[in-house]
Amino acid sequence: MPAPLGRDLPNRILVRRILREGRSVSTPLGRIIVGPENLGRHPRALVVAGKTVSKKSTVRNRAKRRIAAWARHEALASRMARSIVILAAPPVATMSRAAFRVAAADAAAHLARARSRIAFSPSR
Repeated sequence: MPAPLGRDLPNRILVRRILREGRSVSTPLGRIIVGPENLGRHPRALVVAGKTVSKKSTVRNRAKRRIAAWARHEALASRMARSIVILAAPPVATMSRAAFRVAAADAAAHLARARSRIAFSPSR
């Protein structure tokens, strides 16, 4: 069910729907799940870091901020014209800046290669 016009879905509902209906791509930063359509007014990139990343909330939040900044810089959601959920991988929390840059470049390459696989059929 699409969101009412002029309103966005709350993040938790959006995340659940994307996890249920989206297409997944594994990257060095974690799994990127692309939603089936632009849900709400504009596409968003949402980052999830569970306790598998780290038991300490400060470390998880740092990893989420780092990935969110990368997604914003790359304009992932607007470039794909779909909302996405990024499930952070445990190594992201302990990566150096240089290693993160390399992993981010690999993640962008993974997404570029997987674009045809991510495409949704018009019937959905």
